[in-house]
Amino acid sequence: VYPLVDLAVCRAGAMTLSELTCWGIPAILVPYPFAAGGHQERNARALVDDQAAVWIPEHDLTAAALGEKIALLMEAGPIREDIAERARRRGRRDATRDIADHIVELARSRRAGSRSERAQPAQAAP
Repeated sequence: VYPLVDLAVCRAGAMTLSELTCWGIPAILVPYPFAAGGHQERNARALVDDQAAVWIPEHDLTAAALGEKIALLMEAGPIREDIAERARRRGRRDATRDIADHIVELARSRRAGSRSERAQPAQAAP
């Protein structure tokens, strides 16, 4: 489905933004204002500051405001494509593999550490 998407209108949760950036989908973000610790606003700010998304605060969200942003982005192909490219650059398509590699590396180092602890002679009590 993602390859067919021209524009997303969505909240700014971490997984949503992860998927959008991996696919380079331009987005109009409406962060959930009551999210724990304001994390959705921080997530949105990170993309907006990099010009990789557009933000409409929920208190400013009206049909007219949303329609205006959608029309602007859909009619201005170069602007939408620039936002998409900036989003794509922020995406980490290999994140799952990188995390799995890190877990395996960590497990190996801990296993090697426990082996070396077992191999050391016991210390005599003073």
